[in-house]
Formats: sequence, structure tokens, C-alpha cells
Amino acid sequence: GRTVHSLINAMVRYPNIHFILISPDELRIPDYLRQEVLVDGNIDFIETNELEKYMPKLDILYMTRVQRERFFNEEDYIR
Repeated sequence: GRTVHSLINAMVRYPNIHFILISPDELRIPDYLRQEVLVDGNIDFIETNELEKYMPKLDILYMTRVQRERFFNEEDYIR
């Protein structure tokens, strides 16, 4: 969501930053943010859906709720 986008934009100003972006495939960061901020800014990052695998590697964990209003039907939200 918007808070994650703002946080990424703020954090890329720090040296030696590395992002592990964990989310379901359907909720990945938008292409423009990935390209214009991370790729073009030469920021080290990975995208994954494996929370358990990457949890030990995190210095900071920032979590947001899944926003029900972003889904078209209840089945997709529950999944």
C-alpha cells in the first residue's frame, strides 16, 4: 500500500540499504516503484513470498494488513 511505497522512497536515501520485500504475488510493489526507485537507483532488493525463509535475515520487519477493499471478491481476499 501507500505506506510501503513511502517507506521505500524514504529508506533508499540511506547507504547500503537492502530490501527483502515479502508478499503474495498479487500484492507485489508496482512496476513503476520497482523500476524507477529500486532498479534505476541501483538498490539491492529481492521479492519473495517466503516469510519463514527470510525472517532470520531481517533487521526490521514492517507489516501492513491485507486491505479487503482492494479485492474484488471474498475468495481472493481469504486466499
